[in-house]
Amino acid sequence: MAIEVELDVFSGRRTPTWVLEPEQEAEFLTLLKAIKSRPAEAGQTAPKAPPLGYRGFKIRSTDDRALPEPLEVYRGAVCQDDKTYPDVDRELEKWLLETASPFVSEAVTRAIRQELGQ
Repeated sequence: MAIEVELDVFSGRRTPTWVLEPEQEAEFLTLLKAIKSRPAEAGQTAPKAPPLGYRGFKIRSTDDRALPEPLEVYRGAVCQDDKTYPDVDRELEKWLLETASPFVSEAVTRAIRQELGQ
């Protein structure tokens, strides 16, 4: 099983992408399960991302076993299969940013932390 994370942040150049380590996969799936156990808010739609700058995380499984459908995490929402779940305090979004540190410059990480209110 392999879960790939893409940080949607650049326009016109390749976006950072990495594969979670096995321990990170387990933690990610635990966090996702907790988020999906909360009721999706009626009528809640995915936040609209700007054309430039930080646009969240895109997550997919390379083998479809752990994560059969890709999902997006942005502005306190987790979107998968036309459902939007609240990511309270942007917990999953912040966690994903921490997994990015070996693959993303400190300047980019700092800018996104600011966007996340850290």
